Amino acid sequence: HPVSGIHGTGMGELMDALTAPLPRTVPDKATDGFYSDEEAREAARRDAELSQEEDLPLRVAILGKPNVGKSSLLNRLTRSERAIVSDIAGTTRDVIDQDVKVDGKRYLFLDTAGVRRAARVGGGRDAALETLMVRRALKAVKRSDVCLLVLDATDGVSDQESRLAEYAAEAGRAVVVAVNKWDAVSAKDDKKYREAKRLMASGLPALATGGTPWADFLFVSAKTGLKASSLFGALDRASA
Repeated sequence: HPVSGIHGTGMGELMDALTAPLPRTVPDKATDGFYSDEEAREAARRDAELSQEEDLPLRVAILGKPNVGKSSLLNRLTRSERAIVSDIAGTTRDVIDQDVKVDGKRYLFLDTAGVRRAARVGGGRDAALETLMVRRALKAVKRSDVCLLVLDATDGVSDQESRLAEYAAEAGRAVVVAVNKWDAVSAKDDKKYREAKRLMASGLPALATGGTPWADFLFVSAKTGLKASSLFGALDRASA
């Protein structure tokens, strides 16, 4: 198969050839997404094992659009580099379960694929893959105790992030908002912080009651570690 990695020539045909021998995966209402029977059984097995443990972890779904720093933040919180960090949107295709213990308490982080705006998703296999990524992200919400919604301090709140917040609230999950890349904001002071928090909160009406936000907003930096450790306390408070 002649291909070009730079221009994408022939990649569709190559994908067809690679996936032809594989069993087809179809939507399954029982698993709320594009999960094969084997994947659904594996997720159920992991959850069943967790339920038998005395030291149950707090399950945290990390949500957000591509390139807001979800995987970088996960690596910072878990002090590892298991999650792939890249400037290429869509690098994280699946849900990555990562267990970490901090001050004697266990946390299970579910790092999910970024949810993109529909206009940025092409047709064919790209659209099918995006549907898979979205459904698995939403599946992670249902598996979680708390959702950690990651925003980009330099980019504001998008429609898809507002929808993610709405979905988490509708699912009855507590939410903590991590405004990442705060280190990239220049001339920071108390006034800019308050204004940034007001703007971020106004873009997430699902996380407010009577106009007053009920979710914690923390301004952090996965790159420098600024306030990252404070997220654990916020997650604990949200789950209480």
